[in-house]
Amino acid sequence: MSEKKSITILHLSDIQFGANHRFGVNVKTEDGSIETLLGRLTDDLKEMRDDYGLTPELIVLTGDLVELGMRKEYDDFSSFIDGVIDFTKLTRGKVALVPGNHDINRSFCEAYFLECKGNEEEPIEPYWRKWKSYKEFFDNFYKDFPGITFTKEKPWTLFVFEDLELVVAGLNSTIKESHHDNDHYGWCGENQYRWFDDELKAYIKRGWFRIAAVHHNVRRNATEDDANLRDEKNLKRYLKESFNLILHGHVHDADMDWLTNVCPILATGSAALKPKNLPSEIPNQYQIIQIKKNKISRWCRAYSNKQKKWIGDTLPVNGGNAWKQGQTVTFKKVFSTFGKDKEDKKVSDATLQSDSNMDDEIRDYRQKAEALSVYSNCRFVVTCRFAGYSPTVRLNEGFLEMHVRPLTGDQVERFVHNWYRVVEKGLAKDPELAKGIAAEKADNLIKRLQEPDFRTSRVFELTRNPLLLTNICLVHWHRGGLPRKRARLYEECINVLLEHWRQAKGLKVGVTARDGCRALQPAAYWLHSKKGRTQATAEELKPYIEPALKAVNWKDGTTGDFLRTIRDDSGLLTGWDQENYGFMHLGFQEYLAAREIRSRALEDKTILRELALHFGESWWQEVGLLMLALEDPSLFKPYMREVVKLPAFIKHTSLVEACLTDTAEKSAQPFFELLEIHPGKDKELWERQLYALKIAERLDRCAIEGIKQKLVNHPSLDIRKWITGKEEQALMDIITAERGGYELIRIPGGVFMMGSPESEEGNYDNEWPLHRVNVPDFYMGRYPVTNEEYGLYLQENPDSREPEYWASRQFNQPRQPIVGVSLDDANKYAKWAGLRLPTEAEWEYACRANTQTIYYSGDEEEDLVRAGWYSVNSGGQLHPVGEKEPNSFGLYDMHGNVWEWVEDDWHSSYYDGPNDGSARIDSPRGFNGVIRGGSWYDDTHYCRSAVRDTHPPVRRYGVLGFRFSRSVSLDP
Repeated sequence: MSEKKSITILHLSDIQFGANHRFGVNVKTEDGSIETLLGRLTDDLKEMRDDYGLTPELIVLTGDLVELGMRKEYDDFSSFIDGVIDFTKLTRGKVALVPGNHDINRSFCEAYFLECKGNEEEPIEPYWRKWKSYKEFFDNFYKDFPGITFTKEKPWTLFVFEDLELVVAGLNSTIKESHHDNDHYGWCGENQYRWFDDELKAYIKRGWFRIAAVHHNVRRNATEDDANLRDEKNLKRYLKESFNLILHGHVHDADMDWLTNVCPILATGSAALKPKNLPSEIPNQYQIIQIKKNKISRWCRAYSNKQKKWIGDTLPVNGGNAWKQGQTVTFKKVFSTFGKDKEDKKVSDATLQSDSNMDDEIRDYRQKAEALSVYSNCRFVVTCRFAGYSPTVRLNEGFLEMHVRPLTGDQVERFVHNWYRVVEKGLAKDPELAKGIAAEKADNLIKRLQEPDFRTSRVFELTRNPLLLTNICLVHWHRGGLPRKRARLYEECINVLLEHWRQAKGLKVGVTARDGCRALQPAAYWLHSKKGRTQATAEELKPYIEPALKAVNWKDGTTGDFLRTIRDDSGLLTGWDQENYGFMHLGFQEYLAAREIRSRALEDKTILRELALHFGESWWQEVGLLMLALEDPSLFKPYMREVVKLPAFIKHTSLVEACLTDTAEKSAQPFFELLEIHPGKDKELWERQLYALKIAERLDRCAIEGIKQKLVNHPSLDIRKWITGKEEQALMDIITAERGGYELIRIPGGVFMMGSPESEEGNYDNEWPLHRVNVPDFYMGRYPVTNEEYGLYLQENPDSREPEYWASRQFNQPRQPIVGVSLDDANKYAKWAGLRLPTEAEWEYACRANTQTIYYSGDEEEDLVRAGWYSVNSGGQLHPVGEKEPNSFGLYDMHGNVWEWVEDDWHSSYYDGPNDGSARIDSPRGFNGVIRGGSWYDDTHYCRSAVRDTHPPVRRYGVLGFRFSRSVSLDP
């Protein structure tokens, strides 16, 4: 057959037609049929087809097609999937589906168990009758395709697609499911695995692409929760070499994982469950997957309730920075699906040595092209740089282009040990002595990389890049340690690359570090001034480098000679092809651009104004932060004077916090100067002045006293409230934890009505019944625990696990609430600090602060805007604590920003719960914990005072943190 370039798959899961299906089914709404899942999905598929050329050739559904396994639900699903088939111009024969736990009918299963009991027999797995409705639907759906079966003897399906030269192993992970809750987990069974092992051998031999479709999660430790495939070890035992790709559902974190290093695992969340049945930060999801010969790509989609359409879903991909993901994969034993390789060509003896080894670097691109034509029994690896490539010389389809993935923690340790072993062995005369020195130095560096202050820094991400980790090893080897500021680390890396490493090996230093930096700074700034640009030709760089070379009196040739020297001697510059140069990592371009700005700013202050105009733009963010980190002199004051004049100052508060953290020197002066400006009637200025007031108070609390009297008459009600609130706080009973300094406010006890009335808009059954609770005095944290405070805990407890998003710029700013922590993480911190999590009753009592409204600030959405960060006003990001209006107890961020763990076990209502403010704890402990408050990601109804939700204690999400409480009875 003709060579096939790609196969495109539509992957859906957890649609669950039934009571909790979020879309209309086949009924007319005010939007007509558009408000159905079919209408919204086909609209998006059309957009993906028109914009990206994606037309599904296969549809895979990984379970939970319906909610309760009812015939009517299967009828609704059948109408939906037939609509998708019609739109994609496929047939039912191009649909591969498997059952999920919701696809069984528990009533049929229970009836079977009762029948067995009446006959004094033991029920026999897999309790076939539970699939009665699924089987009826399946047989009717595939009635025109007799080769697609689901039988009592083999309750699983092998889907064979001859025209695609592809098979899908439809694994049934509901084998042990029954109507009993204890049987609610994934299990396929050895019999099923062995059957697929035998059946797939023929397709492996034919070189077909092989996919596993399964409902349950195959990736995590099987004992963690019910979402997992508990016999995944047998899956790996029998089938790990059989599959090229695994697709599954039953999860809400649709990231990429790996069964083996050549078998990716792709998951997607529910396409259609109501939001209240999903974790609060997770949208409805689906994905389109495209498979090529040595690459897999996916386009992740999320449903936006606000926009009433599907949009790009950035949560699963690259830490939240993109919604398309591509990955090079060396698929094993797939030689037919995408066409056989062409006949290998021979290479001339002039290029290859007789032993079939190729020289490390063939500089002439014609010679390299000849070498890369591939001798039939040779294997070549072209590493690191693209030097020698040009638009006319590209690797043909017989070559696989691979990119190194970020290193794991274990790989970092092995890399460091291997690097030091090679270096010390090459420098020492005594191999045994060198071995001991290498181990000691490697252990020292690894220990340093694991220290909390280093982990909190964005230098952390440099350690995951092999090339940059090499630089870090060089710096550590040269100076015996690592600097703590990343600006200093970049400086040290450049010094080592340009100068120290060559000196240590007795080689000539072509360009000193001082001269190299001075000449490259203008070029780096020029490159960075063109958004997204990272490379240029020697001719393009010449006007910016040549004057600097004259200034440093460099006499070893032309600008081209200088660039080639930097490239060949140090690698600081990379030859992207024969003409273009660029820095080995964007971080070096950003650092040198920052140095150039600092140099020019000493004579021309307008350059800081130009930089400030880019405040909040991701392309310029690191440049600004690195510029502030440079010393002698610090440019914090003149730069922040420009920033506070702009709307971006209040729009990008997380970046302002980062500036305060990274700067070499802080000063409250720019913020006080903003407060001195006459406010007039400019409300936008008032917002900036309020934020400046909060920063100034943190930097110079004493000086703020001097301007309070002036501000009490400010036209801004928020500023006047802030001043009054500070005066009231001064009278409050406040304590701080001995360890970590966490601040808590005494909350006077009282009686309140816990829960929500049935009349409250947007409430849920689990908030009932509304009941009277008597809460004694207690202390409550003024804010959720911040990254800064959690970092102190990590510093004293180096064996503690890092939070899930500890290295992410989006979540690791010092004043942001800690997120990505489990209930166990929170309790360990509490024990260390001598505190505890609040009870659920304490939390709601403290949140309400003697109010009975939906939010402590009122009943309307504009009241929530004043009190918390949620989906509409958060800008899609976590915010520093304390930016919104506190309640009358002086507590901040009780509505939105982050959900907060509390002490109680989850119960689906308040019936039989305590009324004395104590925690409701089961014995043994329950499977799920309670969270309160809503988050930056959630809609208004999730941020109400009464709202409550549940998560397994092991979950670590980017919307979930905690604050502490303490009993008054512990007072001395």
